[in-house]
Amino acid sequence: MLNKLRTGLVALILVLTAAQLKAQDPEFSQFYANPMYTNPAFAGSECGRIALAYRMQYYGLPGGFVTFNGSYDQRVREIGGGFGIMFTNDKAGEGVLTANHVNAAYAYELETGSGVNLRFGVQAGFFQKSLQWDKLHWGDQIIAQLGFVNPTNETRIDKAITSANFAAGVLVYSSKFYAGVAAHNITEPTQSFFGASGDGTTLPRRYTVHGGLIIPLDNKREPDATFSPNILIMSQGKFSQVNVGFYLNKGPLVAGLWFRQTVPNSDALIALIGFRQGDFKFGYSADFTVSNLRSAGKTAHELTATYQFCQQRTHTRKYRPLKCPGF
Repeated sequence: MLNKLRTGLVALILVLTAAQLKAQDPEFSQFYANPMYTNPAFAGSECGRIALAYRMQYYGLPGGFVTFNGSYDQRVREIGGGFGIMFTNDKAGEGVLTANHVNAAYAYELETGSGVNLRFGVQAGFFQKSLQWDKLHWGDQIIAQLGFVNPTNETRIDKAITSANFAAGVLVYSSKFYAGVAAHNITEPTQSFFGASGDGTTLPRRYTVHGGLIIPLDNKREPDATFSPNILIMSQGKFSQVNVGFYLNKGPLVAGLWFRQTVPNSDALIALIGFRQGDFKFGYSADFTVSNLRSAGKTAHELTATYQFCQQRTHTRKYRPLKCPGF
């Protein structure tokens, strides 16, 4: 009974959020392990790449978030850059609210001749949000001592929302630094289950600014150890956050630590451990909450896997691979 009540309350909040409030896109702590999700200008920044990510937000709490992201992108010299496709599945409220996103991206690469490269990316696709109405519980269903018995008088929702969506981004990089800016949900598509319009019924634009440095820790031509401080700033609607931290690379091992600050509250400390073996990369990160939610004792977990292929065979004298962290 108590679990059903919790689930019902969480689901009710989710429905009201989708109908009236400014919803937000799912996010990942390993933002460079999901390169196309962070910035469409990453499409084709490697010869070929398959990237997978799985995130459990507030694991153990009723109505937590579970997000999967998968992408494939490929550099193609004949089109002056690269292309990619991406699928994202996001579930909230134990699957009560589900969103599926399908996108395709193209990025044009410009050589400046000074050791600095530019990439310009565009992305187009669509998303669909659906609601499992039969999993919802409402206050007018409750009979004391019996639980959720009565039928509800709430308007039933059976129709999913489907809408087109667009994004664009820019990257600039060299062997020593990388930086980019991206805008998602450019047209702010409608996402109201009730067909409403006006403030709070659209998916707000998401703006992302990110960058970092690559500092060698040895004198090798291809450094075996590097230190990479970096920052990511993101804003969407009334929500904004700053991630500040670093990657430390030594041989096949990668470690990272970040602090995520939301406005106006501190949010989480993020720790990462990663492993590279040949063309494969694997990463695990955990978000340790430092806000008031820490009393619940819950942590967000994220797993990523990347396979890069034919990279070494296709590097040309003109092509400069993007030396951006892979986690």
